[in-house]
Amino acid sequence: MKTTFSKELATSQNVDLYSFGTLFPDPDSVLASQGRGISLYRDLLNDPHVKACTSSRKSGVLCKSWQIQGDGPNLALIERVFSSLDISKLIGEILNAPLFGFAPIEVVWQVVDGFIVPKKVEGKPQEWFCFDKENNLRLKSQNNFYEGEIVPENKFLCPKHNPTYLNPYGEKLLASVFWPVTFKKGGIKFWVSFTEKYGMPWAMGKIPRQTLEAEALRLRDALENMVQDGVAVFDDNCSIELVESGSKSQSADVYAQLVQFNNEEISKAILGQTLTTQIGQNGSYAAGKVHSDVRDDILSSDARMVEATLNQLIDWIVELNYPSSPAPKFVFKDDDTLKTDLANRDKVLKDTGVVFTKEYFIKNYGLSEGDFELGVQ
Repeated sequence: MKTTFSKELATSQNVDLYSFGTLFPDPDSVLASQGRGISLYRDLLNDPHVKACTSSRKSGVLCKSWQIQGDGPNLALIERVFSSLDISKLIGEILNAPLFGFAPIEVVWQVVDGFIVPKKVEGKPQEWFCFDKENNLRLKSQNNFYEGEIVPENKFLCPKHNPTYLNPYGEKLLASVFWPVTFKKGGIKFWVSFTEKYGMPWAMGKIPRQTLEAEALRLRDALENMVQDGVAVFDDNCSIELVESGSKSQSADVYAQLVQFNNEEISKAILGQTLTTQIGQNGSYAAGKVHSDVRDDILSSDARMVEATLNQLIDWIVELNYPSSPAPKFVFKDDDTLKTDLANRDKVLKDTGVVFTKEYFIKNYGLSEGDFELGVQ
């Protein structure tokens, strides 16, 4: 067998495009066109619609119940570690990966009762990190800011969103909403300007033809004051009319439609649909159900990313403390599992004499009022 058959040739080290250094440049075209770093996308989170969509996407995972599955001597240690950490905050930081492409999370270790366990697990800004040609995460330290230093093993979790060989930084969803947010800001700016200009009636004054220019200017100033204050004094030979633009509402709709269009583009980029944030006049249950299914697929993908990241942390803990035993797993409970657990609990409570109401079953089991009747015991 030729040696070239078992050797990888098409690597970033062998391509002239990346021969100018050890780092793999971020291929994000939006950041390159704007001449800024990833902090540009962090500014986008100030947009109310972007914030609502990102919060909705994160909440879809954060509301899920989870458990540690496994057995053996390490299970109690893992459960104790996870009970000491703010798991909701940690999951939220992991879910920053789809927004920014990747999410570096530092693990600070400590020794407690003879065990090496995490003291703190905290997300860090993406601006502080980069990747080299071998896809290693590097920290831009003071000693080596431009090329960075390779981070130690078992030190940084780094979930990524759809990374590829050409893009180890991951796919940034916020890159897809940069232009919609920019265009929306422009539309709102002109919309406000239009409202200020045409939102109120125009005050028109009529004066005799032979009126001097100074008198005309004085009338104009009086009209301006009247628009602002609502009160003005005029000569008895002047006539004042308030004229409204007949087409101003149609013109204003152009800006409203521009803002709405860009909001819908933002919803599609982050949530995969639009109806959970704005149904509009043409929404329907059928359309909402289809869009909800698309969003569920995205949430499942996010949940798998969270599980993989936290299981990596569990693997590290087990490796440092129980190197020869299998590691437990962090898993999210699905809805069917939750309902089964709830039903088992309700059966135990019922056997003790608890009587549930019809509203309870509707609320907790997703039933409709016409689906069942409560039996008489």
